[in-house]
Amino acid sequence: MTRKGGPRAAPGAPVLVLGDPDEARREEVLRGGALVVRSRQGLRAADRLLIEGLPAAAPGRLLCALDPEAVVARAARALWGTAAAVTCWHLDAHQAARARAALAREEALAGDGAVELVCGTDLPGVTAPGEPEAAASAPFDLVALPLPRQQEAILGRELVEEAQAALAPGGRLLAATDDRKGTWAKRVLRDVTGNATVVAEERRGGLCLAARRTKARAEVRDHRHVLPVTLRGRPLRLESRPGVFGHARLDDGTRALAEAVQVAPGEVVLDLGCGYGPLGLALAPEVAEGGGRVVLVDANARAVACAGRNAAANGIANATALLRADLEDLGLTGAPEGPAADLVVANPPYFSNWRIAGRFVEVAAAALRPGGRLVLVAKAAREHADLLTAAFEDVRVELTPRGHGLIQGRRRREGAQVGA
Repeated sequence: MTRKGGPRAAPGAPVLVLGDPDEARREEVLRGGALVVRSRQGLRAADRLLIEGLPAAAPGRLLCALDPEAVVARAARALWGTAAAVTCWHLDAHQAARARAALAREEALAGDGAVELVCGTDLPGVTAPGEPEAAASAPFDLVALPLPRQQEAILGRELVEEAQAALAPGGRLLAATDDRKGTWAKRVLRDVTGNATVVAEERRGGLCLAARRTKARAEVRDHRHVLPVTLRGRPLRLESRPGVFGHARLDDGTRALAEAVQVAPGEVVLDLGCGYGPLGLALAPEVAEGGGRVVLVDANARAVACAGRNAAANGIANATALLRADLEDLGLTGAPEGPAADLVVANPPYFSNWRIAGRFVEVAAAALRPGGRLVLVAKAAREHADLLTAAFEDVRVELTPRGHGLIQGRRRREGAQVGA
């Protein structure tokens, strides 16, 4: 066990484990020895600072936002017991599933409803411009919000505004950043709430700020983007929001794929990682005749909400948007007649060392009828093409003028099918 420098754990201090316990060989002692976290790579600086910034006395209601593996929520429960009601909110269904799994592994919390888990477009009880009225939620006394440097600035700004709106009057916001000086975070908190104080800091890791809600009216500004685009000769008006891939402009790879892919009337098309829907919605009118349809799938709650609204706003009736944590239960596999999709299209994210792209290929193999087509767009074209070789034939790569690769293959007519 490798222990990070600092205080030693007090006897009997609670131990939180992140990820696989067999790989959790790094140990971090927090809160002056009152808490231990074990993991493979160590805590994110923002999460570590939020844990250090939690008050000694339990608030009535705590909201932890964007909390991977619910570590801040679990730390709060370990420190305060049942004295506070704890809610953990995620924008991404996959991250929410990770948090749910972590909570289930925590023996002390299993089965007692200790932490409420929510996945949605906005913080509980907060209605953003353009969104349906939020379900009623009691205000929170404390909100814990990470503001990492790699996060979109406009998303961070919006979440600070929503955090203030979610707080009860006099409630506090904790916002932690891995920016050593925290210049941007301080500016945003002071602009939104009128105050910000450093409550925890690390010389190199960053700092945690506290701000109190003093304003009677908490404004959540309209941060939506409306993109007028023309794809395949058809004009579309597409709404997007911060936190959705390519929210401010149409991604070049998505445009290249939308213009190049071939479809036919009556086909069933699956758009994996659909974002706000430009690719699938561009194809939907061409497959509508003969009962063709498009299924748009994403793990991001905002993306799915935008895709569904964009379909309706553009008069596209044969498109359905689904929120899925891991592309499960798409309604295109397991039928007596076999897989139903004729075409799968995707612009996989570049992070996670192609794990997500690999998952896209697995799901496509399960959803496509034999001979059905998968078309991906990616900059690392050869690496993505290699992912297709097990279940696809006639794999080929076509380079676009902007440096993307269109990777295409046909589902093998014989051979093992990888399950979704």
